[in-house]
Amino acid sequence: MIMRKWATPLVIGSSVVMAVTGLLIFFRLDSGYNKVVHEWIGWAMVVGIITHGLVNLKPFLNYVRKSLMGQLIIGVFLLVLALSFLPQGEREGGGGSPFVIAFTALTKAPLTQIAPLAGRSVEDVQRVLDEAGLPVADPASSLDAAYGHDRRKMVQAIRLLWAGSGGKGSLGRR
Repeated sequence: MIMRKWATPLVIGSSVVMAVTGLLIFFRLDSGYNKVVHEWIGWAMVVGIITHGLVNLKPFLNYVRKSLMGQLIIGVFLLVLALSFLPQGEREGGGGSPFVIAFTALTKAPLTQIAPLAGRSVEDVQRVLDEAGLPVADPASSLDAAYGHDRRKMVQAIRLLWAGSGGKGSLGRR
C-alpha cells in the first residue's frame, strides 16, 4: 500500500524533529526557528500518526485489546490530555504568559485606571463601550466584573478602546 511507504518515515522523521526542538524549547535553549519548526512539524506528525494508525488499525486494536499495560499507558496519557484543559488559575510570582498577565491586570482594573492608558477620558470610555453594547455603568468597576468574566466581551472592549486612540494611549507610546 502506498500510504505504508511514507507514513512510517513521516512519523519517524517528524518525531525526531519534535523531540529535539521540544527539548530545546523546554530547557530554554531554542534559537532561530526552533519554536516555529516545532509547531509546524507537529502538523506533519499528526498526519503521519493518523495515516500510520489507519494503515495499522487491526494490529493496533488487537494490541490494545490484549495488553493491560498498553491500555493503562494510553489511559494515563488521555487523562493527562483531559487535565491539560483545566484552567491554571493565577500563580504567585507572576508566572504564566506575559500576555495573560497583562490581559488579567487590564480587565481587573477599574475604568478610571483603564481610561488614561487608552488615552481617553472616563466619560469617553463609557460612551464608546455603551455605543458598542458593552456598557459599564460604574467607572469604579472593571471590565471583568461588568461582563461577568466573559473574555470575548473583554477582548472586544479592549480592542474598541485602543482602536480609536490612534496609538496615543500610554500603552501605544514608544
